[in-house]
Amino acid sequence: MTIRIDHEKKELTASVRDLAFLNSQTTGQSYIYFKNAEMGREIHQRIQVEKQAENSQYKTEYYLKYHFKYKGWAITLRGRIDLFAETSNSIKIEEIKSFYVKNFTGSVEDERTDPYSKQLQCYAWMYKQLE
Repeated sequence: MTIRIDHEKKELTASVRDLAFLNSQTTGQSYIYFKNAEMGREIHQRIQVEKQAENSQYKTEYYLKYHFKYKGWAITLRGRIDLFAETSNSIKIEEIKSFYVKNFTGSVEDERTDPYSKQLQCYAWMYKQLE
């Protein structure tokens, strides 16, 4: 999905992923993507099945859509959380990324993880607004 802006109607619609990557310095040069999308989808689905087997509370492809007004604009954010679980006192949001990052040590301090952190934060914020 792309970010859609209608200046006349003062409406903006965006996916959480597009919003998270909006000002990102992350480029595809530091990633190795799978040769075809089907392979990535298979890995993604396999991880979802494994995680659900570990935790039966997980919901997959959990859809969120939030409408709100900001400075006279009608804003709509939407997205699908790969894995979502809710308990009486917490929520767990997981996003699965099925690509290899060159020279990645696993540190969240790596600037290449920033858009994904923003994506998770946005989902958590949207969920809280919808409660």
